[in-house]
Amino acid sequence: MIDIVLSVVNPLTILVMSAGVSYGIIFGAIPGLSSSVAVALIIPLTYSMDSLLALSLLVSVYVGGVSGGLISAILLRIPGTPSSIVTTFDGYPLAQKGQAGNAIGLAIFSSVIGGLIGAIFLLTLSPLLARVTIMFSPFDYFGITVFSLSLVCMLLGANALKGLITTLIGLTLSFVGTSPIDARPRFTFGNHNLDNGFNIIVLIIGVFAISEMLNSVSQGKKQNEKTLFTKKQGFMPSLAKIRFHAVNMFRSGLIGTALGILPGLSGPEAALISYTRAKKRSKNPELFGDGSEEGLVASESSNNAVAGGALIPMLALGVPGNAVAAVIMGGFIIHGVQVGPMLFTNSPNLVRGIMLAFLIANILMLIIESLAIKGFVKILSVPKQYLYPIIIMFCVIGVNSVNNRFFDALIMLFFGVVGFILEKNRYPLGPLVLGFILGSIIELNYRRAIMYYGSFTNIISSSFTMGTVFLFFAIVMVFINFILPLFASMRKKPKKKTEQ
Repeated sequence: MIDIVLSVVNPLTILVMSAGVSYGIIFGAIPGLSSSVAVALIIPLTYSMDSLLALSLLVSVYVGGVSGGLISAILLRIPGTPSSIVTTFDGYPLAQKGQAGNAIGLAIFSSVIGGLIGAIFLLTLSPLLARVTIMFSPFDYFGITVFSLSLVCMLLGANALKGLITTLIGLTLSFVGTSPIDARPRFTFGNHNLDNGFNIIVLIIGVFAISEMLNSVSQGKKQNEKTLFTKKQGFMPSLAKIRFHAVNMFRSGLIGTALGILPGLSGPEAALISYTRAKKRSKNPELFGDGSEEGLVASESSNNAVAGGALIPMLALGVPGNAVAAVIMGGFIIHGVQVGPMLFTNSPNLVRGIMLAFLIANILMLIIESLAIKGFVKILSVPKQYLYPIIIMFCVIGVNSVNNRFFDALIMLFFGVVGFILEKNRYPLGPLVLGFILGSIIELNYRRAIMYYGSFTNIISSSFTMGTVFLFFAIVMVFINFILPLFASMRKKPKKKTEQ
């Protein structure tokens, strides 16, 4: 064990991992350049490296990329990664109130705690926890995903109906392209550019980045104003604040790790469930969506814990937990390392070294991002009319990096206009993106379940599964948020006008 620690904790490995974390943070912060892109681009540079050093670098890029998304999410309300969508709910309002430094510092610390929780589970319980995923059927995944989507209703309160509408819009957009299982084109209108559907990166950049700039330009002279920034406040959270948020951090980290273990359920779902749980336990739920530190902590703790959880089924079963883990698995194969149940038997030292590297990468992330907070916050001192052209340039670069085609830039502008119209009419944008992300997972697992059981009736009547439980809770959630308020409004008798 001492040899493993020495092989990871040495100047060369730490230097390479620090470079990997920094590289990942930059990619995570730039809209469109996600963690999976960062890892894919760095793999060719690892060909001549030792296996442990190379795989430690890939893991470091992954950790940095997941955390980097919080920077643009808080400062510009542009999620650098899909996992940072929920971070925009409270991170951006905090920045608008002059608390950008406080928000970023708290988000970074929460990210590290979530990452460390995921790393501890990766180190200690990966073989045991990975076995749980084998027990889940497609219908279980379907039930969990529908439940995740129903949680959107709880997040929106008075705007539940508008949130439902935007969620359904997102679900509809997820159906565009070739259908799963039978590979038939849907809603493409003969345009082959739509055969693969809309890309999530293009959708996020359009809905959040472009719509935000259109909204700012539409306000006329207001766009020349600088965002307020309180310079006197400290950046990293105080000990008292850490104690206050400790339970929320650990609870959200556990939720993120648990969902990360389940293939297909990743950052956005974990952040959404953790955010909802934090709101339910909060003494000030009315602050959520308007600058709540508890909401920010829940989002960042959970989506970084997912990173550790997603590596557990990859290492133990050979089944990547998310897209980034799939790219990392390709790096393992290139270096002649076969992931799966025999990995712990054939290469125990290598797998332990990789787990230790993941733990160290989270610590490096805290150090690197903490040193760079002042630089991040200075972005707010730049007038928006100078900042937006740079953002547009990065948006176009990010969109073109997806499929290398001009059509995606047009789609980005289209979604920007859609987002602008929705926001002007006070329709929330977060549910639209979450509905789009979860829509494909819901359809794929539902169709797989139907193919196995024959009909939905057979699924319900055959056995009492985990999916049935989650589906029941989803129905209860919809009933509480829509049906009961509808009955309550119908029972209210209109007041008779008094005759004068």
